[in-house]
Amino acid sequence: MATGLDASFEKYLPAGGLISVGLFHRNVNNLIRSVTTLETVSWASVPRWVSKPRNFSQAQTSGLELEVKGRAGELVPALFDPKLALNLRGALSFYRSRVEALPGPNNRLDSQPPWSGNFGFDHRFASAPLTVGATLVFTPGYATQQTASQLLDQSRGRTLDVFGQWTFSRTAALRVSANNLAPLETLSQTLLASGDSSTAARRARTNFGVALELKL
Repeated sequence: MATGLDASFEKYLPAGGLISVGLFHRNVNNLIRSVTTLETVSWASVPRWVSKPRNFSQAQTSGLELEVKGRAGELVPALFDPKLALNLRGALSFYRSRVEALPGPNNRLDSQPPWSGNFGFDHRFASAPLTVGATLVFTPGYATQQTASQLLDQSRGRTLDVFGQWTFSRTAALRVSANNLAPLETLSQTLLASGDSSTAARRARTNFGVALELKL
């Protein structure tokens, strides 16, 4: 169970843009976490490492979330013509958390990076019925102290998606997309106080798509 507080500020710009700032804080009671211990088991003659979910500790987490989106000429008038059909968007988030039962500095919640960001654009050409766009999402590498004797080290992550759309009419368009261009190999390494470790590697693939969109 978690209790907390959220606060946000949003400013809508005259041409439809948005600037948003959000803050949150949570208190987490009875945090559940998988704990790996050496146990005597019925199915083996020697003790085995066994991972089980347990009510582990209390925890606190806080964050700051920033978002900006709108026409480029409205957001950055010194660099872009207000008539340019270019939309920009970006978000940057910062997170901090603390699991009380564990020592710092990496006693954060599972799967919570210290920060993450995403940036993108869409541009509609004036000389042709063509729209192109891209979105980049990035998270840094970080470590998580999962238990007093177990540390999880995760590598940085990045995804890049792009698309192009040719509009034939108000009811028909052809869209070509590529998701996760130039994918990174992500590594997750579990380190135990005993000196043992394990590493899992995952390499994502680039997915391509072509779609004909028809509206009735």
